Amino acid sequence: MKILGIDPSYKRMGFAVIEDTKLLYSTSLAFTKNITKKAKRVLIKIYIKNIELSFSPDKIVVERTRLYSHGFISSKTIIALGSLTTAIIDATDLDIFSVDSRAFKSKIVGDGNCSKQDAIDWVKSKFNISVDEDEADAILIASYPFVKSPLLRKENN
Repeated sequence: MKILGIDPSYKRMGFAVIEDTKLLYSTSLAFTKNITKKAKRVLIKIYIKNIELSFSPDKIVVERTRLYSHGFISSKTIIALGSLTTAIIDATDLDIFSVDSRAFKSKIVGDGNCSKQDAIDWVKSKFNISVDEDEADAILIASYPFVKSPLLRKENN
């Protein structure tokens, strides 16, 4: 089974493809400050289509947006991240699932509240590569479906 893991963000998104615990691909896509939201969504769709054509993942897993994390998250942030999820759904016919960050961090790294540096260190020790925090999270997300009893919520029908 091949999983495309996505760490969605309007500043920088992480992407990773894992097949049966082997890392096939990972990257992060940084957005410039002057790019429009519409252009970001178009670029995301292009990235996903290219990954889909290159690696033929069986499904996509994205990090689920929590409504409350380290304080209140604004409605603008929730709407923006929701539009990213919509762009992902619109880009493909694959099944798309979401996972809470505490769930994948707990099962993969061993601590649901691990730091971004802990995630980067885990990726470095497991795959011997250097990554930024968004790419690290995407790798963790793509790894998550391979754990025992993953808690995934289907986002498209």
